[in-house]
Amino acid sequence: MTHDPFASFDPRHGPETPLAVPRLQRYRDYARQRQMTLGDLLLENRIIFLEGTPIVSRLNPFHIGADVLTQLRNDRAAEEMAIKLYNDAVRLAAEQGDNGTRDLLEDILEDEEEHIDWLEAQLDQIEQMGLQNYLLGQVS
Repeated sequence: MTHDPFASFDPRHGPETPLAVPRLQRYRDYARQRQMTLGDLLLENRIIFLEGTPIVSRLNPFHIGADVLTQLRNDRAAEEMAIKLYNDAVRLAAEQGDNGTRDLLEDILEDEEEHIDWLEAQLDQIEQMGLQNYLLGQVS
């Protein structure tokens, strides 16, 4: 069973989406909010607590894509990179004996893995049913 990020998301309480694929836009809004929350957790709970200086001016390139398939593929590539980085960070925190940071990073890593599972499920559906049929299923 694939994790459904909409299980606790009520689109009636969010902004109306102008895109032709409202379900995908709602998911993108959900994912954006989730990423902002995860970043806040790292900044507030660990980096600043450990008297570090967060570097928020240097960001990785962000690739959106001109169409749904490209967007999903780009999101999957970004998640794969994030998972590798979080795994490395979990290992480093464990080596340093920083269990608080390790626990937080493991929670974030679990969330990233759920997100990549969802993305892969979408890409599998597109491969099996074709892009047009997939998009028709996302309109409702």
